[in-house]
Amino acid sequence: MNDLATYRIDVSWLWTLIRHHAAITKDGYLKRPALTEDGVVPAVNADEVKAGTPFTKELFLKVWDFHNEWTAQFFTELDRRGDPGRFDRTKAPIIMDLLKRQLLSPHYIQHSARVLFVVGQASREERVQILEAIFDLSREELLKRIGAGTLNQVVLSAHDYVYDIFPGAREAKPPAVGRSGIA
Repeated sequence: MNDLATYRIDVSWLWTLIRHHAAITKDGYLKRPALTEDGVVPAVNADEVKAGTPFTKELFLKVWDFHNEWTAQFFTELDRRGDPGRFDRTKAPIIMDLLKRQLLSPHYIQHSARVLFVVGQASREERVQILEAIFDLSREELLKRIGAGTLNQVVLSAHDYVYDIFPGAREAKPPAVGRSGIA
């Protein structure tokens, strides 16, 4: 549960930085990995980043690429040592694809862990459709595609679960307004 809470906090924080192009607060470097006595760590200065630089999508993608480079070298080193590690790596590409989509999406997802839950249970084909439904399509477009038979109902269910949409529940209507305000 602790890891899930940390994931949600980190996703919210990073999404906000990217959306608002938050300014980097001090000079520094994006780091590439290096094998040290402590293992594979981000240690090699790669790209200089000056204070005041906005945290744009492009800068995020550089950080993303360096992180993936570090992860690959980290797992290569574990394999070289014969250490299976503490984590099951089979879901890592799915989680990383999801995280990247989530961070670059213009839509903020309040319950980001729900996306993990639905893609974790989905088949590969369903996962592709669910991610597209959550990050790229409107609900109206989903309904249109389901009606045409090109999407499965499970995709709409996943979308609605993530966005707290409760079909069949009475929709809230704005109050009627009279001359002097709310009637």
